[in-house]
Amino acid sequence: MEKRFDALSAAALMQADGTLTQIAAGERLTDEETARLTARVLQKAGLSGTPVIRKKTNLRRIGVVLLTAALVLTAMTASVSGYLVYNRAHAAKNFGELGTRRLEEMELTSPVTYTNGIVDVTVEAVLCDGQYALVLATMETTDPGMDVVWDRQCMPYELTMPYEEAVNGMVFGYEKALLENVSVQEVGEQGWVTWIFSIEEGHAGETMTLCFYETTRAEPNGKDMPVNDATCGITMEIPLVQNTPVLTLVSDAGETLHLSGYQLYADRMGAFSPQPFRLHRRDGSIADAEIISVSESAMSSETETWGKTAARIYECLPDVRFDAFDPDTFIGFLDVSEVTAIEVDGVMYRVQE
Repeated sequence: MEKRFDALSAAALMQADGTLTQIAAGERLTDEETARLTARVLQKAGLSGTPVIRKKTNLRRIGVVLLTAALVLTAMTASVSGYLVYNRAHAAKNFGELGTRRLEEMELTSPVTYTNGIVDVTVEAVLCDGQYALVLATMETTDPGMDVVWDRQCMPYELTMPYEEAVNGMVFGYEKALLENVSVQEVGEQGWVTWIFSIEEGHAGETMTLCFYETTRAEPNGKDMPVNDATCGITMEIPLVQNTPVLTLVSDAGETLHLSGYQLYADRMGAFSPQPFRLHRRDGSIADAEIISVSESAMSSETETWGKTAARIYECLPDVRFDAFDPDTFIGFLDVSEVTAIEVDGVMYRVQE
């Protein structure tokens, strides 16, 4: 009986997946529209807010879920392949089209959805180079008609104590990793969020639990506006496990930089500023690249060091004009295995083997 049930579950999933593929092709749906359709289908099937990918889960329960979803999809002419769908358009805005393909080849897109019943937060991908973690997430209300200003809903803090205790004591902060940068873009009814965390010494390889607490912030007009009032109570698990390679590069003067697939950073303040630089490869080719934003960490009292400088990097594609808003003009997730040196402001930093 169990084998037959598993077979039916697999068949239901395949049929549902094929249906969504046909709809997406026939209706010429974009990645964003396909993801939204899938989310609606899962919600109709009673799956809204459940993790897309989790650790060990009861296989029989998965079968029931897939079979239920397939029945709903038959009625709606849709599909459950949201288990395999992530917000690819968001990834492309960060990493470019070619960089996103590399992200997929390395299987770094594993969407997991968290909810409080009002807002769904889907963590699309977590990139970690051992020093920094970059997190892509998509926010969407469970009620499509709800009006939300997303840049007021995307400030998570680390859950270091029971939720009620933290709320009552107004104790919000970070322990394992510091939030260095938040960027949010409102696309349709969604909020596309990118968080960058710098990992505190001794916490690489651990899992950080983030939580949205309702707070306020002062606006330029002097009024206090609510923050996280729609996302409050949502908790997310973010693995701080290295999954992207890092190069160490040293100049003739002994200065050190580190290059990962998406970021250039140094173990000191003021290491560089937004500017063009060049990538040198093993085959002798040289590619132009851009540093368009720089963030700095203040002194750490624990390590007694003067912080770090980090910058997002974009490799420029040949014969096209670089535009940070056009995914077809850059690669934002590099193949560092082919890099032998980088040239920043005329200074050459060579890879240390």
